[in-house]
Amino acid sequence: MFYAVELSPPAIAYRTRHENYIVGSLGDVQQKFGIGTCIEVIEHLTPAILDKLAAQMSQRSESGAIYYIGSGQPEYVKNEDPQYLDPLGRGHVVSYSVQALRHIFAPYGFTVIPMFGRAWCVLIEYKSTAPVCNAEDLQTRIWNPVKTNIKLLKSGTFGDFLATVGLESARCYTEHAMCSERTTWAQSLSNMIASTR
Repeated sequence: MFYAVELSPPAIAYRTRHENYIVGSLGDVQQKFGIGTCIEVIEHLTPAILDKLAAQMSQRSESGAIYYIGSGQPEYVKNEDPQYLDPLGRGHVVSYSVQALRHIFAPYGFTVIPMFGRAWCVLIEYKSTAPVCNAEDLQTRIWNPVKTNIKLLKSGTFGDFLATVGLESARCYTEHAMCSERTTWAQSLSNMIASTR
């Protein structure tokens, strides 16, 4: 059910022997995918290489496929981890903004969805049918998950635990972002009223 694709794997002694562990590029894979994750990878890729990956992802994606991409955006680098870009140590050569990711992924049919309140990840959806324009749209999606995904999360040893943790962790940053946005709006109204007195 789960596959891993690794272009630059560790030494054989340190990697899994599972049949679904594929050494190569995504372009070498025959399956199509409905969901995926790419954590702390794209900051190692130049725009040209990321463009090639986006093209391969479009060829291997089912309609509506969604990918979680974890990578520090410029806001994160500036405000939370100034040492994030580290070509010689960690190999981090690029910090992609949401706008930059849209420029790369949109030509291949992807929609880049910001994870409101989180400057270190985005969602990338292939042939999206329900666009996410703001935090409220994302919150609506979080509260209405795909039923087969919830069933899968509840089917294991932990029962409802994984489904509950998934929902709560998805909500917390988005709700905080919505609260901050509304607070800023309310404060701006208060300042406007005060300035007219």
